Amino acid sequence: TRKEYKLFIQNRVVEIRKLIDPKSWRHVPTDQNPADVLSRGSLASELKGMRSWWCGPDFLQGDESGWPKNTKFQGDNFAAQLPEFEEIQSVSTTLVQDEKSTIGELIDCQLQRL
Repeated sequence: TRKEYKLFIQNRVVEIRKLIDPKSWRHVPTDQNPADVLSRGSLASELKGMRSWWCGPDFLQGDESGWPKNTKFQGDNFAAQLPEFEEIQSVSTTLVQDEKSTIGELIDCQLQRL
């Protein structure tokens, strides 16, 4: 459920915040975020030649003043700013057809031979 997702994420954020002050976090735009590459269906073989996967976004190599501005997750009310996840339910059905004949069909087949 939504509450469970939000609670799970909040618990992870609490653990991370114990280690790192969120004020030191920076937002990485999705088009520059190497972590988003796999979520878009890229293959592991494509990562081999992808510089950003191994070295991070190009802006990290430059001066901090050139980094993207932090537009998300500002202030102390961090948990309230978390996006909610929508639960997606999937349904799968399988149809198994048995090719074996019934006993009645076998008897009919044998009677036709006589």
